[in-house]
Amino acid sequence: MSDSVERFGKYRLEQRLAVGGMAEIFLAKLDGPVGFQKELVIKRILPNFATDPDFVSMFLDEAKLVAQLAHPNLVQVFELGSVGNALFLAMEYVDGLDLYTLLRRMRQRSVPMPPDVSVSILLATLRGLHYAHEKTDQMTETPLGLVHRDVSPSNILVSRAGYVKVTDFGIAKAETRATKTRTGVLKGKFAYMAPEHAQGKAIDRRADLFAVGLIAFELFSGRQAYADPDEHGLFQHAVSGLVPTLTEVMTSFSSDVSAVIEKALAYDPDDRFPTCAAFAAELARASSAFGPPADEAALSALVQELDQVDMPLLSGTDVVTLATSVLGPKQEAKSSQFETTEKEKAQPKRPGRKRIAAALAGSVVVAGIITIGKIQGDRAGLVSKPSTPSEETRPASEPTSAAESIPAPPPAQSPPPARAMKHGFLTINAKPWANVFIDGRDMKMTTPVHDLRLFVGNHRVRLESPGAKRSEEFVVEIQANKTTTKIVNFNSGVGK
Repeated sequence: MSDSVERFGKYRLEQRLAVGGMAEIFLAKLDGPVGFQKELVIKRILPNFATDPDFVSMFLDEAKLVAQLAHPNLVQVFELGSVGNALFLAMEYVDGLDLYTLLRRMRQRSVPMPPDVSVSILLATLRGLHYAHEKTDQMTETPLGLVHRDVSPSNILVSRAGYVKVTDFGIAKAETRATKTRTGVLKGKFAYMAPEHAQGKAIDRRADLFAVGLIAFELFSGRQAYADPDEHGLFQHAVSGLVPTLTEVMTSFSSDVSAVIEKALAYDPDDRFPTCAAFAAELARASSAFGPPADEAALSALVQELDQVDMPLLSGTDVVTLATSVLGPKQEAKSSQFETTEKEKAQPKRPGRKRIAAALAGSVVVAGIITIGKIQGDRAGLVSKPSTPSEETRPASEPTSAAESIPAPPPAQSPPPARAMKHGFLTINAKPWANVFIDGRDMKMTTPVHDLRLFVGNHRVRLESPGAKRSEEFVVEIQANKTTTKIVNFNSGVGK
């Protein structure tokens, strides 16, 4: 990371925050008359891509569309330009934390995300996405047809002022071209990918909607819907789109909210909500039992309390104290719902408080989205900004956090602890070969299929054999950590 100041056209690049496969990201300032100064982020395309005419054309086409977006729940692009041969985007600077970091720090402290906070974040995310999906060209008024393609917790920012913004919108196709030959970039985003996206099909706004459904599942349950440490396992989850309902993992959770999220996560896009606005309306209605969505003051208090990267992991009464100060006196800490991984425990703590900036970089992207930079710090899309001396040496008489001067958010009902969803495996073979359907979903697989991971319980399987011009349908019982085997001989009509 470089601390030297570089002049880049009319901008001063004060600090390089990250560099990745396609671009490098800078914290920058724009100086104007009579002491005017604006802090922003510059994404500068690397020279080797700036000389690729196909990449440049694709990047410019998408960036010009995104530059038309202006909404309070979207990180704004101020300028698309070039200095010499260097292409760049000038973007809004957001001082805060991304949702991935918020969730991780809540897990570290064994504190669940309050439902009213979860609803507030989801509704703001849906508002920003709906605006982008509905955006028309300023000149022709024709729909732009924008799809984010990478809606994930690392691309949802919550500012220290309590505002929610979606970032990294709109240059996915160009990023894909930049790294299409790279390996090892699949794992990160399968966890938030719609099945049609994972299958390589054409996608529309409903793929973004599905991703928000997966994020909603994680916010309410404290766990990822597609939780698998193995890249192939995550891919299978994404392709199949099999997600438990919230009432399956938390038996006393609101059935109304669970039904809304279940509809958002429908395998067939036609069975989902048609728009993010429709999703938001139903979520707002169903979640009324949680109370009103958390306001900006509550979100601000949460971010500022958790924006202390050197805070040690808490336990015992310290957890209850933190939960009470941030979430309200009735918010319980449930350690069974949130478990800190060994990797997170081992992560070195950096000295001093940090302020976090949206840099719109570092997201791992697949099938239309790709890594643009590996962030050093908390997570993709956010990077560390040095603390000022006043922050490090603030007098004891001054409040150490804005949370002290902001009323705590209203008490919220905690979701019950999550129940572990166990898995088993299914092996299928057929003679002649057959296409595989499970629970009515085309798995995009042909026999033989070995050790396909499925949730424990009964699943309906249909095999369609083009060669035999026949199909066979049956129910298999999947048991925890065991492999169920089924063999069908279409020539004899015998299955076992």
